[in-house]
Amino acid sequence: MHPILFEIGSIQIPSQPALFFCGLLLGLVVLLHHGYRLGTHWKILVDSFMAVAIGGVLFARLYVLLLDPSWFQEHPQQIFRFSVYGLHLYGSVVGALLAAVVVSVWHGYEYLRLTDLIALVAPLALALAGLGSFLQGSAFGELTTMNLGVVTTHSAALSPLNFPRHPTALYLALLMLLLYGGFLLALPRKMFHGYFTALFLISMPLLREIISPLTIDRYAPALWGLHLGPVIMTLERLTSLLLMAAGIVLFWQQKSQRLI
Repeated sequence: MHPILFEIGSIQIPSQPALFFCGLLLGLVVLLHHGYRLGTHWKILVDSFMAVAIGGVLFARLYVLLLDPSWFQEHPQQIFRFSVYGLHLYGSVVGALLAAVVVSVWHGYEYLRLTDLIALVAPLALALAGLGSFLQGSAFGELTTMNLGVVTTHSAALSPLNFPRHPTALYLALLMLLLYGGFLLALPRKMFHGYFTALFLISMPLLREIISPLTIDRYAPALWGLHLGPVIMTLERLTSLLLMAAGIVLFWQQKSQRLI
């Protein structure tokens, strides 16, 4: 674990936000590459990156505040710090989709064509963000006796020390890389505008739910107070369901608009 990625004098740079922004920069490079090949003007791509970066960070942080509001009320000085709670990928996805609306209207560019480009590169950026969460120790799993278990020894990490645990943030990062590879394979066979947007909205939360049984939930366990049998309806799980439902509806609506 390396909760502090590096230091500049007395300034410490936490791993999660640092790699989150590295993921954004990598996303810009890949976005320009794919956008250029698909004939999208570079100015639209750059404006999209700026809007998505700002919207993604703001909503990723806002989502964390909503997950544990009582803790932030007790520790208001932590609202603008990332040492304990960082950024949340669900918030970044929502922020990116809303930011794309602004860019689409501003440039008069079709919204789903734009979000397809964003969705195409998003898994790559999220993979780096997942690596940052692992290094910072802000996302950790249950105890395990498997060889995959990671033992945290750094006192600044948020993960409990000296016990082997599932590196769930690394699992998610690997799944995001596989998703990006799948998108690349599907790129020549894009069926309709909104294709990658729908696939991303369905697959990203589904992949996250797959590893959720191995993950320790650090946030309020039953924020909404809903218990559906053994399942607790947290804000994160509710967001997963809403994102997947939106992706399914989008796919169903757009499948008749096949590209020639």
